[in-house]
Amino acid sequence: MKKVCMVVHAYYPAAETRVRREAEALIDNGFEVDIICLREGQEKPYETVNGATIYRLPVRRHRGSGLAIYIVEYLSFFVLSSITLTINFMKKRYNAVQVHNLPDFLVFTAFLPRLFGSKVILDIHDVSPELFMSKQGSESEGFVVEILKSLEKLSIWFADHVITVGEPFAEILRKRHRLGRKLSIVANSADPKLFDSENYPAQNEHSKRKFVVMYHGSLFGRYGIDVAINAIYLVKDRLPNIVFEIYGRGEAFGGLRRLISDLRLWNYVHLVGYVPADEIPRLISIADVGVVPYRKDRFTDLLFPTKAFEYIVMNTPVMASRTAAVENVFDDSAVMFFEPGNAEDLAGCILQLYRSPEKRDELVRMAEEQYEKLSWELVSKRYCELLTSIVK
Repeated sequence: MKKVCMVVHAYYPAAETRVRREAEALIDNGFEVDIICLREGQEKPYETVNGATIYRLPVRRHRGSGLAIYIVEYLSFFVLSSITLTINFMKKRYNAVQVHNLPDFLVFTAFLPRLFGSKVILDIHDVSPELFMSKQGSESEGFVVEILKSLEKLSIWFADHVITVGEPFAEILRKRHRLGRKLSIVANSADPKLFDSENYPAQNEHSKRKFVVMYHGSLFGRYGIDVAINAIYLVKDRLPNIVFEIYGRGEAFGGLRRLISDLRLWNYVHLVGYVPADEIPRLISIADVGVVPYRKDRFTDLLFPTKAFEYIVMNTPVMASRTAAVENVFDDSAVMFFEPGNAEDLAGCILQLYRSPEKRDELVRMAEEQYEKLSWELVSKRYCELLTSIVK
């Protein structure tokens, strides 16, 4: 049996759906999989979940903190995960170590396993330089960006193979590095084990009473949830039964709560907070439409939101900012596009979809057709074949 260890600076399985999909796909195909990750609250330091053995380290995330706090957090996890991985490797002799960024330099936790023959895979969820610029609200590259590019280059050099989430990220990486066949794409498809509309046939009865718009995921300024809230403000007098449900956590939470209060939208916008991933499919089944209101910058223009796939497989139409990554997958027949950052344009989309159930049905039908080539059934097969070829 081939053995793989994954290292991820995140909580597992609750918060990291990509790692969960990949790990469970490998397990279903006969691999033994260990996970080294963060530990939150009362989580067990060691347990087995759906076949994956989890080692949780005593490090927690500090969302919204300063750069110094992030550096301490990353370095603490780097040291502890290096030690844990090395000890486990001496016992289990992993065939491969798959390290998920951020940060990129976590790949060096696999130094000793690589020295003794393990293959090292770097799974790039986000491109670090562009993400940093997005967080800073800047389009100019400075000293920190140059450091991040250097760390990215060293990390890719150290890895035997590199995986990323889509063509926009892959194109950026190809421009910066000589990758050739060293780079593969494993899309962030929706997990069919969780997202199956047939499991929730009666939930949409709710929409006869309310018209539910939904967002789920991280709450950051670059994701434009405030734009969607302002759009709800613009349509509430014409659509008194509209409700905007927001599920997630992140540094923008407090600001969004203040915006809802300032606009007196308590009856129309519900900032719910974090819910477990297993609960999301049921919540989507209640929604009439999902919204992906990303602002447009060098990072978000490359970012394809997995939540859009999840809405689609749950037969829920999608309204999305017109960014390059989304347009790389869907056209105007499948997604209701609006101008990034434009609440008035989004309000118009909401009104149109509210008034036309036929339009909502057509969007779902076309989106399902265009999504088919990226379904997890196909992507997971290619992913497992890739891992098998790497460790043989």
